[in-house]
Amino acid sequence: TLGDNVRVGANSVVVESIPANRTAVGMPARIVQSKSGAEVDHNKIDLDHHRIPDVVGQIIASLIERIETLENEAAARSAQPMLRRPSATQPTRNS
Repeated sequence: TLGDNVRVGANSVVVESIPANRTAVGMPARIVQSKSGAEVDHNKIDLDHHRIPDVVGQIIASLIERIETLENEAAARSAQPMLRRPSATQPTRNS
């Protein structure tokens, strides 16, 4: 059960009742408190989201860079003349 004015963080999993006027975050959801143990004023929460690293964006950028590298390598290989391998029907010098 969630009390009045309860805020639950994105992707949090609430497994217990949350009293009124509280914020809960995490898996499982826990009530957010200040370092002193006092309840947090919902209007003063500053999570500094702009400072959180964009890990997914970094991974995507890395993958795009890797794809470009592989495409360039593939293009360079296709521009080189193919070396012919002797077929099984052609005699070799050692035969």
